[in-house]
Amino acid sequence: MNIRKIFLAGLIALIVISSLPAVTSNEAKDIALRDARVRTSKAKVEKDRNYFEVEFSEDGKEYEYKIDAVTGAIVKREYEVKRIPAPNGRGVDQKGAEAVARDATGVPPRDISRISSKPASKDGRAVFDVEIMAVGREFEIVVDKASGVVIEFEEEIKAQPQQGQPPVGGGKQGPGPR
Repeated sequence: MNIRKIFLAGLIALIVISSLPAVTSNEAKDIALRDARVRTSKAKVEKDRNYFEVEFSEDGKEYEYKIDAVTGAIVKREYEVKRIPAPNGRGVDQKGAEAVARDATGVPPRDISRISSKPASKDGRAVFDVEIMAVGREFEIVVDKASGVVIEFEEEIKAQPQQGQPPVGGGKQGPGPR
């Protein structure tokens, strides 16, 4: 008798779980476009077992998102600037690059546990590679030394906020400055 009850409870649980709404490819695309604050209709969406990969370009930036196929949560976001602005005479030093990168994350300083940076070169340009560890998130950001502009931004989200909690990092939406 108990085995029947356990089997029936398991069957009901399986039916309930399998009937939960999954994210569609159009919804994943909309989530990514809304987060990046762009309106392009030309987005490439691919799905693997657990995630949607959404790629699109807008205003000289190439974006890539990884969206959880069940919850619709953004797991990873990144962009790369393809048209780097000309040097404006307001270049940055290493500490300045760290400040630019920190501002691009939108994470409150109290939530940042580590910032590290090093000079580097990208496509023949002098840049700073900046890594930032924050509550539930990791960032890899490339700042152009001559212009002080973020030219690459990658965020990996390690922990999702609990239901009813504000988003990790103070709630700034979107990948870095526009």
